[in-house]
Amino acid sequence: MSKEEKKDNRVKKNDEGRRGGLWLLIDFPIAIVSALFLSAFISYLIEAVGMFFEWWDLPGVLHSQKMVVSELGYLNDRLDKSVIEWMSGVSVKEVFDSSVGSVAEFFGFIGVGEYAQGDYRGGIGAYIGAFVNIVILTFIRFLVFVFALPLFFINAWVGFVIGAFERDKRRAGIGRESGAIFQFTRRSVPFTVGIPLFLYLAWPDSIDPLFIIYPFAAFFGIMVAYATASYRKYM
Repeated sequence: MSKEEKKDNRVKKNDEGRRGGLWLLIDFPIAIVSALFLSAFISYLIEAVGMFFEWWDLPGVLHSQKMVVSELGYLNDRLDKSVIEWMSGVSVKEVFDSSVGSVAEFFGFIGVGEYAQGDYRGGIGAYIGAFVNIVILTFIRFLVFVFALPLFFINAWVGFVIGAFERDKRRAGIGRESGAIFQFTRRSVPFTVGIPLFLYLAWPDSIDPLFIIYPFAAFFGIMVAYATASYRKYM
């Protein structure tokens, strides 16, 4: 390989690194907002279809009201002593009031908040109230997921340590290189965070977040371990 070709390769790698940094700054927040709106839309669509065909145990807007109450209970029980609150000093209640509380106040300001708290068992009022409750429910679940992110970080750190140890063993021995495994695991890591986020936000009924977040957090750590262990032996 000539010097010019090596220089071109270095320039391409630098450009890819810059694009990766720009993706984190621009595309990632856009992806989070898009996931919020898409999951809220899918969740409301399932809720509306269930109301129309009477799938739920409670009629009209009452089912979505029950979901909101249940999710608030999970928020209080699971995040009573969060790592984020311990490190930053920002309580869950403060974040809740400034985010979910603001959304509820907005719906009350435009005059549709009363539908979410009413006893509408049919008609347009029930669907409007269900829409308001589903939007609030989506923000509550997103808040729960954000405060559960330290669990992903802990699993990622454990996976990185285990993977680094396995990589050092491979370097010291005659372990084989496998770029395909590294590329697969590296590309799978973001999905182990995105899939549980979307699945949890769009879930059509009340669910304990531990049943979704814990398994995917463990899987996230496993992917990080495999990605680190399969990284090339020599830089």
